[in-house]
Amino acid sequence: MRGRYKAPSGTKLEQATLNDYELPESPSWLSIEAAEHWKYMSIEMRRMGLTSSIDVGAFAQLCQAWGEYLLMEQVIKTTGYVVQSQQGGWYQRPEVGIRNKAWERYNKLCHQFGITPLARERLSIKPSTAANELEDFINE
Repeated sequence: MRGRYKAPSGTKLEQATLNDYELPESPSWLSIEAAEHWKYMSIEMRRMGLTSSIDVGAFAQLCQAWGEYLLMEQVIKTTGYVVQSQQGGWYQRPEVGIRNKAWERYNKLCHQFGITPLARERLSIKPSTAANELEDFINE
């Protein structure tokens, strides 16, 4: 898609009606890294008022893309970016391409969910006052 992303209806804090919706536990098919990302991001998304029951599948894709990115990054760190063929030529390891695609998917989904700074600015999303009050209370 070219150009600016349109603000999805219901994601602006002023329009949100499901701010108190908590995402369920992470799906069992997510990798360990993706499930950890699910726990962290679901708390932050709820704080920003971005959670909705219909977004569970897309949010799982976001977390899985993060898990794949981390897994491929670990493989690349241990095996390197390139591999030598039997004929002696060098080529990029398949894991580098998988990692890059996972990163692209993750970034696109982050933008769609309003997770990136630019997306939050365009959607005028501010943390809910309940979260700010809790932070103020903790910091006192």
